[in-house]
Amino acid sequence: MFEVYVIAEAAKEYDRLAGNEKQWVDAAIQKLKERGEGIGEPLGNTKYARLQTYKKVKHRKLGLRMIFREEKQQTNVITVIAIGKRTDEKIYKDAHKRL
Repeated sequence: MFEVYVIAEAAKEYDRLAGNEKQWVDAAIQKLKERGEGIGEPLGNTKYARLQTYKKVKHRKLGLRMIFREEKQQTNVITVIAIGKRTDEKIYKDAHKRL
């Protein structure tokens, strides 16, 4: 079992989501608790952000993404740093600012 922490900025993004979007985020966090980094797609470095050690899970229909990583200093701890839509790469830029 993994512990999942959501940083304050990501929690604010969560609060702004609609009900069905929050349900998806809750389900994704539950999967992270159960399976850890066994889910998600690895991210790389782009011209917008350096997120090589991070992963994302996404819901295509809702257009939502959640960016997270497993903490190397602590075992079984995952930190969520951004939750939102990809619009103009905003989620990746925001995630990069929070590193």
